[in-house]
Amino acid sequence: MIEKAVSLHEGELKFNILGRGDWGCSSLKDIQDDISIVWPGPNFGVSKTISVPVIRLDNFIKDNNIDRIDYLHIDTQGSDFDVLCSLGEQLDKVVEGVMEVPNTIKIYKNTNSKEESIAWLEANGFSITAVINDGDDGREQNVYFRNKKYGITSRPWVYSGKSHFKYPDSAYEPFFL
Repeated sequence: MIEKAVSLHEGELKFNILGRGDWGCSSLKDIQDDISIVWPGPNFGVSKTISVPVIRLDNFIKDNNIDRIDYLHIDTQGSDFDVLCSLGEQLDKVVEGVMEVPNTIKIYKNTNSKEESIAWLEANGFSITAVINDGDDGREQNVYFRNKKYGITSRPWVYSGKSHFKYPDSAYEPFFL
């Protein structure tokens, strides 16, 4: 395990631990000021802030001699676009992946919209293969993408219910349409 977060910059950043001990929304990003009004219920209050080391993915890829990333799954609580951008000149090594994006509500400050993220992916050589709600309410979505330089996949994806596709007889959940 590498105990570092991914960011656009190397060094250290503050990490906001949310809720009562963190139930999944902790982030390098700050929470929107009006979040309790637009998304009532969850405890989005910051219970603690710590300093964490951060790295760029392009440097990690170079330092570890990584030739190809078959699948990149990004769900970094508001920093998803930053993670993509941190790939820099190594972006073309990504074959396909998924990233979480805000749809109807931005939980975090200074995050890119779904439309901005999709436009950036397409401008950088990726096809969007699907956009699926992440949860029943559609407040967040998952954008699935594939690098055009690797062509169209011939893998046998099948629908496994409620917005998920997977390989037959596999625990591997991402999908491709």
